[in-house]
Amino acid sequence: MKNITLTAINASYTHTSLAARSLAKNCDDAANIEKLEFTINDRAEKVAAALFLQCSDVYAFCCYIWNIAFVCDIAVRLKAVMPQCKILLGGPEVSHDTAAFMCKHTFADYIICGEGEHAFAAFARGDDVASIAGLVYRNGGGIAQNPPQVIANLDELAPLYTADDLGALVDKMIYYETSRGCPYNCSYCLSSTLHGVRFFSLERVFADLSLFIDNGVRLVKFVDRTFNCDDSRMLAILRFILSRGGTTCFHFEVAAHTLSDEVIKLLKSAPHGMFQLEIGVQSTNADTIRAINRVTDMERLGEKVRQLRENGNIHLHLDLIAGLPYEDYASFGHSFDEVYVLRPHALQLGFLKLLKGSSIRESMREYGYVAVDAPPYEVLASRWVSHDEMLRLKDIADITDRFYNSGVFERALEYIMDACIMKKVDSTPFAFYEQFAIYWRRRGCDTAQHSRARLYDIFCEFCTAELQITDALFFDLLKLDFLRNNRGVRLPDWVRHADREGEYKDAKALRTKVFELLRNGGVKRYLPHLIGEDTGELYKRIRVETFNFDVCGGGAIGQNVVLIDVDAKKCVKISEKI
Repeated sequence: MKNITLTAINASYTHTSLAARSLAKNCDDAANIEKLEFTINDRAEKVAAALFLQCSDVYAFCCYIWNIAFVCDIAVRLKAVMPQCKILLGGPEVSHDTAAFMCKHTFADYIICGEGEHAFAAFARGDDVASIAGLVYRNGGGIAQNPPQVIANLDELAPLYTADDLGALVDKMIYYETSRGCPYNCSYCLSSTLHGVRFFSLERVFADLSLFIDNGVRLVKFVDRTFNCDDSRMLAILRFILSRGGTTCFHFEVAAHTLSDEVIKLLKSAPHGMFQLEIGVQSTNADTIRAINRVTDMERLGEKVRQLRENGNIHLHLDLIAGLPYEDYASFGHSFDEVYVLRPHALQLGFLKLLKGSSIRESMREYGYVAVDAPPYEVLASRWVSHDEMLRLKDIADITDRFYNSGVFERALEYIMDACIMKKVDSTPFAFYEQFAIYWRRRGCDTAQHSRARLYDIFCEFCTAELQITDALFFDLLKLDFLRNNRGVRLPDWVRHADREGEYKDAKALRTKVFELLRNGGVKRYLPHLIGEDTGELYKRIRVETFNFDVCGGGAIGQNVVLIDVDAKKCVKISEKI
């Protein structure tokens, strides 16, 4: 019996490896399989030592662009001290140009190309290597490669999770698939190398979803490439989840422009936080969309996003990719603006990677791509974007992530966009983030770590010094953002701009009056989500602050008292006289 250590190197601690779990679950007892998971933040020598102590015959690794260098480092170490062990690799990063990879990396004894469950099980049983679909292996002085296999009936695969499994993953994100393949043919994506979509049966899916909900899984991230490629199927799954209730959040990747009215209606009826949607826009440039083989109706996409945004119950994550053909710096800025005005909760700026096996990689010369021929194969420049411009876009992506995607500057950013930028003919959201990125680098902010409180200082400094914003309402809104997202932190110096002389001069006396109000029916009126909490907990959890504007309403001037619950991200204005 072979002893096999199946190893996953994850991107972070909260991630789990769907591939490694599926490989292990689909093996019978013909081999002794030990599954271990680490992260790329672990030290290579520590991981290699842990694997060495397994004393295994075979070490198998799941390989991706973000972990392949780490895997190679570990494999080299293992081969150096255990030359008799065998190294088996699989995954998208080694499923293309496989023979060349094995010629370069002599530590690799075997590679499984494509879907690996059946092949890995056959290898673990000790089947003849020449009979294992998708296996690449050393054969004398050469390299032999068997044709890969596509698993036609996905229900043949074993269920991946049990209640005990989920109990051991309470602090992890659960990855899950209900289908394989994609109906689209985007030139930059590896899904385009396989044609057609295969589905697990709805009975199988419903059983898995019940398990997740019953065990209180925090977040289930579906890895289906386009979850709404079958509208009736998506409706059935959404209805099932809604019928079961629970506290689990489900994350899907969808093509927004093809969402049906019935799906939109169903999503809008869901409890807050039950669903998250990731929408790949990539570009709004029509020439770019055609060049990468996408079909997107931007007008319809925008309308669908606006409909989903109305209720505020669905977290919306929209993606753009810098470096695509025919998208120059100005065009990317236009794409940014068109997506930004849709007000997604997160706007992710990605950078094109020329993945092995993708058709866009074959167009490197035509598009003038400059890229390092090593993972992650990221484009550095093209016919349309210089390297200097790409670096500027990197800075803008960083600023967008810190200040917009974090969600902790929400009110102040809304004010800037509505009151300061959108009313200026020559300014746009992209111009704002571009100017902020230039300021960020000029001040050396990119070379240091910053606490959240310090980010508020930098944001305020930029808006006042560079944009000349001195409006009292802006400072009130920034103060509210700060208080809603920072527990027990001293108010920063810039808050003095928001504080005026008024009737609430004695903060301690004000707080005493407010809590007297809460004890006398005020909790039910203002903080119903905290009914039943004792006074001590309320006193620790609720912050009482004064503002010169109605920051909880329309922004009308008039000094008022606001209760802030950081845990629930709630703020409420006290209506009666204190």
